[in-house]
Amino acid sequence: MYSRIVLAGLALAIAAIFYFSDRPFGLTSTPRVAEVAPIPDGAEFADVRRYAQYGAAQLPYMSDAERPAATESRPPKIGWTYREASALRMPFWASGEFGYVAYVERPWGILITPIGEEQMALLEQRAGRAYSREYSFPWYLHVWGWLILAGLIVWTLLRRREANLAEEARWAE
Repeated sequence: MYSRIVLAGLALAIAAIFYFSDRPFGLTSTPRVAEVAPIPDGAEFADVRRYAQYGAAQLPYMSDAERPAATESRPPKIGWTYREASALRMPFWASGEFGYVAYVERPWGILITPIGEEQMALLEQRAGRAYSREYSFPWYLHVWGWLILAGLIVWTLLRRREANLAEEARWAE
């Protein structure tokens, strides 16, 4: 009985993941950027904003939903780069990649430029904020794929238990 409930819940969860997730179906290990904070406006940050506009590398968008419209202008931001391993549209692991970057989102991709420790210290001093101490990477948002595997293990254990109870009941008669 309980195994059927768990199996139905897993089926609904997998259907929702396949419909709503923006990750690809195949096994991927993709670099991505998590927003830390927008680069503040002002003359003292003009060099940082310019630095972000001419990115050193380009990251692709995972889906068209993330991509800004061709006419939309998004401000430069400070971000944390990470690499996410996913399969079947579910993330299984994420770890730091290049560290802090200045980035800007364009219709064709995300332009990133690494920010070194000295540059980050200078940026924090100008902004009056400790970005590196305030931000902590939310790793738990990138490991929930394991919950489906845990659910399959729970279903298997419940199914085995129910089969054993049914077998004992037959022998008791």
